[in-house]
Amino acid sequence: MKHKVYYEEENEVVVMDVIGEFSFEEAQETMKLMRESFADKAPYPFLLDLEKMVDDLDRDTRKVLQEEAGNVGIARMAMVVSNPMMRMTAKIVSSVIGKKNETGFFKTRTEALAWLKGKK
Repeated sequence: MKHKVYYEEENEVVVMDVIGEFSFEEAQETMKLMRESFADKAPYPFLLDLEKMVDDLDRDTRKVLQEEAGNVGIARMAMVVSNPMMRMTAKIVSSVIGKKNETGFFKTRTEALAWLKGKK
């Protein structure tokens, strides 16, 4: 998988960098990885960097995220996205996974991390 999912010790946050297209299979793999790798950290803040994402999510991929993302341990989610079209996709993703009220949208990682740490 070309995307990166990891726990950033320094900021105590799970980070996912989406690179290129995010397929149905990658969504399934990512949800499994998050359930298995970060269960001991749940509920955790989550930083989703969509700056290098291309294309919108197809219907099947959105469905996987809707069904599974609510069960991986995410408490609050910060999305890094500056492109207006990707921002619209990001808002759909947060709504689909049931985190609309716990999600912030930011142009930089610095802003996103500050918000996750409560330092708006």
